[in-house]
Amino acid sequence: MSFSNDAPTSRIARLRASRGRRRVYAVLVVLAMLAATVLLGVINFRSGTTLALAVLLPAFLVLVVVGMVISTQLGRATGANHRYRNLDERQRFELDRATRIGHHVTAGLMLAVFLVLAVLEGPSPESVSFPEELFMPVLWVILMAHTSVPALYLAWTQPDEVSDDEDEQV
Repeated sequence: MSFSNDAPTSRIARLRASRGRRRVYAVLVVLAMLAATVLLGVINFRSGTTLALAVLLPAFLVLVVVGMVISTQLGRATGANHRYRNLDERQRFELDRATRIGHHVTAGLMLAVFLVLAVLEGPSPESVSFPEELFMPVLWVILMAHTSVPALYLAWTQPDEVSDDEDEQV
């Protein structure tokens, strides 16, 4: 009888979805994020209207909840939501790399916003004006990219896990 730490790792491996399913989750997360961004932009351009308050805001909130559910499923499918101590060395390396890439994407998005403002508005602080209607959608995209990119990266690049049954057949 072995008391090694293989049980949690094999259990985690069984919970991971196939590459195809992970990619479907990734596409759904991106679509939900883009749809929420568009809705947020429309809400900001029509703020204070009955349409924005009665229809668009509840639709945005529903879309956020749906996106959270899909994102949670994606995290489970990729192993991004598992406890770090239960991961093996390869899985830790993949998760650390995905997190680093997520931080780089976030930094790149913030740099892009900064450069757009610097180029379009000029170096003078008095001339800098960012359209208020775009503030929330841009902030939303940066936040969603920061939280989603690690799981999206893992979903797209991780190979399918080899199950214990396949190991025994070989």
